[in-house]
Amino acid sequence: MKRLHLFFYLLLFSLGFNTAMAQGGTYGSALVSENVPRTMQPGQKVRIRLTVKNTGTRTWTHSGTAYSFRLGAGDGVASQGGERNDFLWSNFRDGGHMTPGQTHNGRAFMGYDVAGNQNYVFEFDITAPSTPGNYYFSARMVHELERWFGTFIKIPVTVSGASNLNASVAIVSAPSSLLFGQTARVTVRVANTGTTAWNHTGANRVRLGATPANRFYISNFSFGGQAGTTNARANLNRVIPPGGVITFSFDIRASSNFSFFSMLSLRMIQGTSSWFGQTANRRILVRRLKSTSVNIASVPTLNMVNVSFEQRNLTKGSQLTLRNMSGKIVRTVQVLETTKQQQMDTSNLKAGIYFLTVQNGQEIVTKRIQVQ
Repeated sequence: MKRLHLFFYLLLFSLGFNTAMAQGGTYGSALVSENVPRTMQPGQKVRIRLTVKNTGTRTWTHSGTAYSFRLGAGDGVASQGGERNDFLWSNFRDGGHMTPGQTHNGRAFMGYDVAGNQNYVFEFDITAPSTPGNYYFSARMVHELERWFGTFIKIPVTVSGASNLNASVAIVSAPSSLLFGQTARVTVRVANTGTTAWNHTGANRVRLGATPANRFYISNFSFGGQAGTTNARANLNRVIPPGGVITFSFDIRASSNFSFFSMLSLRMIQGTSSWFGQTANRRILVRRLKSTSVNIASVPTLNMVNVSFEQRNLTKGSQLTLRNMSGKIVRTVQVLETTKQQQMDTSNLKAGIYFLTVQNGQEIVTKRIQVQ
């Protein structure tokens, strides 16, 4: 009789074990609910929630970098979801990461352990590709350094609508006037008012550019860039989605003192030639202080520039600065307070037009010279 009871209990245990294995075994997951949109605009960002159930017998542990349980972006291979994930993941509620430019290489972390038969809600933002088409949001549970497992989450999403680049550009702060040769800091606020995200890397990256109407030399960008006048470019430091805002700051310097007012002109540009959005213009008075204490020798000159001073008017820190047509400094000479005449050698410079600035305290005199 005892042997019969023991056989009966072993049979029940075996049935229960086999049932557990059929429901998920050690590893198992099921998608309970999700709110991934089936249609999106190019570059659109949406907050999503995915409720996933642990249908296995092993607890999903969340702590530690190795061997943690996470939601992984599909890589297009059978073990990782079958379809490659096409959407950028960001702003994870409980932490996560995604390699820039690789939408398949990402993880959404968990905030606590999840035992068998319990649910966990993953919450983060997804950003649609910038080109219209048919795409997949793809994901699957992963036990890091062990295996992918459970339900393949493959949700088709149609990205529709023509790609639209647009921007509003506002010069927040800039001087109303400045002396020729003087540097001033400018702040510009730009908003993405289109439906396409702005990439900050690659051949089609978006930047803030100086238009052909710009007359100021621009440099020292907050996020890096290309210094210059009409070819100046300020880089983005991240992807800017539709509705996103970025603030630039950089230095400007008057590159010519022959206009009473000079124009600071800025606009967004994609790649090397696709301008878009509003153009921000600001007229800035460029002042030239005349001085009777400085005399620059007549031009053109061949090998030498002679500058004469009235000694009693020289101040400490006076200097000569020679710039080329693009505003780049090619020579700088400090002038002593006891100097009556200062020479600047131009023999090894390329032939062309240069601008010689003599700064004596607050007085600035600039003269165009020609090196032959």
